[in-house]
Amino acid sequence: MWRKFMDDSPTTARPAGITMAEVFSPMLEPTSLEATISECSLEVKPSDIFTRKLKERLLSCCYIMLIMFIPIVIFVLVLEYRRLMLTDPEPYIANGTFHLAHTSCGPVQGMALDGGFEFLGIPYAIPPVSHRKSKGAPDDVDYTWMPGTPPFRLEHCWKDVLKYPKSKPQDCLQMRPSSKGHYETYGSQDCLTLDVYTPIIGYDTPSPVVVVIAIPTLYGGWSDQAHQDQATPSAALAKEKGVVFVVPRFRLGPMGFLPRLLLNDTSSVIKDSTSFQDSVLQAQKTQLKLEKSYNLGLTDLFASLIWISSNIEHFGGDPSLVTLLGWGAGADLVNSLTTSKHPEKHPYLFTQAWVTHGHLTQVENEVQGDASQNRTNSVFKAGYNLWSNSPCNSKNSSYDPLCLISLPPRKIFESVPHEWLKPSGHTWLEPDSFVYRQSAKAVWSKGHPPYDFPLVLGSTVHGDADTLSDCETIETQVASEIATFRHFAESAKSAETNESGESAENMIIPDNSTDVQENLARLSTTQLTCPLWNLAQKADQSFNSGVFFYLVSFEETVPCRDGTRLRLAGGLSDISAILGRYRHTDKASIRFASHFQDVFYDFVVDGTLPGKVRASQGLYDFGEIMQMRTSYPQCAAVRQ
Repeated sequence: MWRKFMDDSPTTARPAGITMAEVFSPMLEPTSLEATISECSLEVKPSDIFTRKLKERLLSCCYIMLIMFIPIVIFVLVLEYRRLMLTDPEPYIANGTFHLAHTSCGPVQGMALDGGFEFLGIPYAIPPVSHRKSKGAPDDVDYTWMPGTPPFRLEHCWKDVLKYPKSKPQDCLQMRPSSKGHYETYGSQDCLTLDVYTPIIGYDTPSPVVVVIAIPTLYGGWSDQAHQDQATPSAALAKEKGVVFVVPRFRLGPMGFLPRLLLNDTSSVIKDSTSFQDSVLQAQKTQLKLEKSYNLGLTDLFASLIWISSNIEHFGGDPSLVTLLGWGAGADLVNSLTTSKHPEKHPYLFTQAWVTHGHLTQVENEVQGDASQNRTNSVFKAGYNLWSNSPCNSKNSSYDPLCLISLPPRKIFESVPHEWLKPSGHTWLEPDSFVYRQSAKAVWSKGHPPYDFPLVLGSTVHGDADTLSDCETIETQVASEIATFRHFAESAKSAETNESGESAENMIIPDNSTDVQENLARLSTTQLTCPLWNLAQKADQSFNSGVFFYLVSFEETVPCRDGTRLRLAGGLSDISAILGRYRHTDKASIRFASHFQDVFYDFVVDGTLPGKVRASQGLYDFGEIMQMRTSYPQCAAVRQ
């Protein structure tokens, strides 16, 4: 039947081949499979065969390449994983774990905190104490009155690993205000150490270094830990900003800045009585080239900078990119470092400087030759007052400087006259013949700075305001400052002009002025802002790298007991913003602190400010946002 159907079908052309039914159906009758070549032809072309074989070969090659490539990928991933594990602390470092870094004196132990690392109390110089009475001392030399001297013998270093301290390292001897106008002495003479806060321990990507030198006065003066914390960096900030912070401790007060007359008159006696060894003197001359200085605190800072240049790379820092950050009396010291004689083997200890809230306390006269040729009645009086206030001044005794410097350091501190602790009561930083030869004010005004580097000077609108206090404390402080300033201005009425170009008489605050905010602004304008901007304008003519000036005008809120509030741009505003300590009370304060931080850390890397507006062209005004100003009305009388 099937065949009949097929026979009856039209005789049309069929495609070559046979149907499945014809071959596989067992119910069909046997059929002849004969066909013509044309009918059975699959019409296979040579090009199709070539294409198929080519595809097969390409597929085989791909398989081979994949098999070879997989081990290479695995090898590269293993290498990258090892690199990350060795350099990036995030994958494996937890808070509270200890880690080592190496220095020229041996390994030191640090702690991982908040993504960064904290190393505390690393010695950078020989302790300024007498070793003669110490058991197992490396020598019998009394280093009390010696300049800061880096360790030059193995005996001056530590054995094994310098452990992370269980408590905060001791500050150098200093004085701070206590109750009822009294001052207390605290700290230790064995204090020449520094703290390092770093984002990473490694050598692959060195980070910029910021050396923080912040102290209210040259005799100390932090009223409490809360105030000191405002000028202290942290491991978390180091990690966030990718910066290595170094905070050195250095001698203060009479132990760091003793009147030069005392040491000058007794230098030969000191040398004989303390058995200065030849090795010690040789170390001073070959390593520091400082020979003899009366500003021992300044020599300590030089020793710390030498340590940084030799060791900071082991903490992930870049010794070729070091920024000095000075605040308060620390600003005066940074200014002094820029004009002082640097050690011969270390001519470039820093790259740039940012100084704020400096009071320009340095004297301006240049020292030439021996310091004994520059004695003045004021210097003699300072030394005599210190001696007369000490236990050396008995009923029948005569002036004996040797007795004074032989006293225990704490006794010398306790002999400091109360007048020296008042603003402008004593000039602690005096030029000497060896290190500090001229004040920054004198050098920059003459146009002959020994070093050229980017420099930023700054101030705040209410620089004398302590915004961590309450209104009543600030009012008392302002009244005291005004009284001191009036006394100073009255004594200087003899036709002399101050730094802002106005007579002292014109700058006295009116008797009927009771506005705390206005009075603080007047004080800051007269004592800080205008003198500093005037100095910056002069310095800008001398520095090829550029000098910049800024003013912080953003005001934070200070609560009062009566429910009112003061709005002040206090003296700690800029340093606390830089170091991540600024109190954020609203979105505006967050914007100010964040933007000010960005400007500072860009300067740390680039050495310039946005827009590159130099001090001779204008100033940067940091409110909630930054503005460039070509003038500041309160300083309209600044001499150009």
